[in-house]
This record gives sequence, C-alpha cells and structure tokens, in this order.
Amino acid sequence: MAEFASSRAAMRLLAKETRVTYSPVPPVLGEVEVGPGQSRIMGASYLLHSDSGYRYLYELGEGIRIERPANPDPAEEALWLNGSVYAAVASINGFLPIHASAVAHGGEVFAFTGPSGAGKSTLIAALGTLGLPMFCDDTLVLDLSDPAQIVCLPGHKRLKLSAEAIGLTGAAQQEKVGAMIDKFYAAPPAGDVR
Repeated sequence: MAEFASSRAAMRLLAKETRVTYSPVPPVLGEVEVGPGQSRIMGASYLLHSDSGYRYLYELGEGIRIERPANPDPAEEALWLNGSVYAAVASINGFLPIHASAVAHGGEVFAFTGPSGAGKSTLIAALGTLGLPMFCDDTLVLDLSDPAQIVCLPGHKRLKLSAEAIGLTGAAQQEKVGAMIDKFYAAPPAGDVR
C-alpha cells in the first residue's frame, strides 16, 4: 500500500538486524546471569532465556543468535523470535515497540492496547470481517524520529486466536501455535498490510 511507503527504510533495517544464526549463546549478559524465564537489555545487546531452554542473543549490527534446547519446539522458537526478541531489537535500534494490535483504514493505523488475553487479536479479526486489513498483531513498532509524523511499521507476526475467537470471527483456522499454547494461527479475514 503506497501510504506506508515511508516505512520501507525502517523495515529494511529491522530485517537486517533480525537475521538469525544458530550457535551457542552464553548464559550471561555483561556479568549478569540471565536464568530461565528471564531477559535483559544492556547497552546494544539483549539476552532472553526461555523457560524451555531457548536462548536468544541480539547484538547491534550482528543479528540474532539462537541456541536451541535439547528437544526444541520450532513453534515456540518463532513465538519468542517474533515477539519479545523483535521488540527488543526494535527498541535497541531507536524504535518504540508497544504491546498492541492494529488495523489499517484510509491510510491511517488504528491500534488497540491491553493486557494479554484482553481481546486485541479477536478485535483485529472481527474488524477484518468488515474489510479492515490487519496492520499488526501483538507488537506495534513506532518510528518517532520525526515528531511531526509518527510512522507505524507494519507487523510481521501472524494472527493468533483461541478456538472460541475463531468461532466468533469466522477467521480461517490454521496450525496450532505451539504444543503448550492453546491458540491457533489464523488468516486475517481482510488480509494484512506488508
């Protein structure tokens, strides 16, 4: 969509900074141990250690290194990579990530915030039935470099819905999000903005 063309350079930067390699990741950032279920930003680096044993290390200009646990769940890997890790990368690179889902309409973005489980994704799917394409799900990244014009960067995450929300919105159910997660990926009814 032409109205979002100004976000291209920012999206190229984030794509470059979120390139992934697989190798061992240290359990410390600086001199601080980052245990299971914890994450830490220090300067231009970010370390996340999931409860299941995944470790993600981002260093500015170096991309993301991932260390997988003994029995990795690829679905869980993608959830962390496209959620908390992506938000940290955006933040370190000068953007403002917020916990929000959004739709696009008339060249503008309309975002909805709330705690996990509040219905942000369900609202996005419901608005899709009225023809509004999904702009992002769960993480909205803002470019505030020009105070006169806040730029919203299109999301890269897939829409995740509970079985109940799929039934309520008629969204097309896809595969399960993860073995331990009671949600499914779904196709946004009006598509999405890229």
